[in-house]
Amino acid sequence: MNIRQFKIFIDFDGTISQVDIGESLFREFGNKEKVNTIIDDLLNEKISSKQSWIELCDLVFSITSDELNKFIDAINVDSTFTAFTEFCKDRNYEIYVLSDGFD
Repeated sequence: MNIRQFKIFIDFDGTISQVDIGESLFREFGNKEKVNTIIDDLLNEKISSKQSWIELCDLVFSITSDELNKFIDAINVDSTFTAFTEFCKDRNYEIYVLSDGFD
């Protein structure tokens, strides 16, 4: 008898977190207008995901540890995510978190 083993793949930004953390980070610490242009170019397939990250990272010159920690502390996780992980754990479903192709 075949026993199916479920594996759940979850995107992080906008699924586990309530916002896209990368977009929020670059809007907070970079030039908002340029960030919006880069994101629009990505969404309209004018540039690749890799190119968008290169351009976005070039917009941010300095973030202190305190600034980054305050930013991270303000990010909210979806209120249903903990219950969902418990549901999966109770059923032995494996959960994998994915985020824009990063390992």
